[in-house]
Amino acid sequence: MRDVPKIPLLYWALQLGGWFLFFRTQATGEVGFAGAPFDHAATLWGGVCLAGIARRLALRWGARRWGWLELPPRALILRAVAATLLMALAGFALSMALAQHIYGTPVAPIVKALYRGVSPGNLLFNQFVIIAVVNIIWVALYFSIVMQRQRHQARLRQVQLSKALQAAELLLFKAQLNPHFLFNALNSVRALIADEPVRARDAVTQLAAMLRYTLAAGNEHFV
Repeated sequence: MRDVPKIPLLYWALQLGGWFLFFRTQATGEVGFAGAPFDHAATLWGGVCLAGIARRLALRWGARRWGWLELPPRALILRAVAATLLMALAGFALSMALAQHIYGTPVAPIVKALYRGVSPGNLLFNQFVIIAVVNIIWVALYFSIVMQRQRHQARLRQVQLSKALQAAELLLFKAQLNPHFLFNALNSVRALIADEPVRARDAVTQLAAMLRYTLAAGNEHFV
């Protein structure tokens, strides 16, 4: 069974904090400007906010499930715009349904209070714009933060790969250098045995000391 990925604490903090500010602004504004009962305003905008949290969790899951973050920028933008529009329409429909159920009209009282003298059609349009702006801000912030974090992680992986490549090249160089040095040293000792046995003996002693040091410091990068 596949493990369910954990949602970062920062995501929850930004998500709940942002929706709380939107809820408080709309609910208190509806009470202050339109004179609506607080429980009615809290029910309307609390429902909108809770549904908004659920939709954004679904968007986050879908974006990761279908690999949106690995897509080219154009393809990602098109999908983000389509998702934003769908979420805005869903939020708008929910706000109309809740307002109709609570107040007997699809237009929220705060919208009527802010746009006095506007036709019902324009009031609904303005209500849609308010909800759409919230969705646009959230989607833009979410994908900006996630893509910035991915770029940082990609740079970090690149640095780690570069260091690993340098270490591998150094080990390869050491593996090539040691046998080459050993063969040259043995050939030099062989040339000295017949003509200068004392120097040959000293060379063997020095070679043995060098090999002993190499074995003791084999994991060091610089000697």
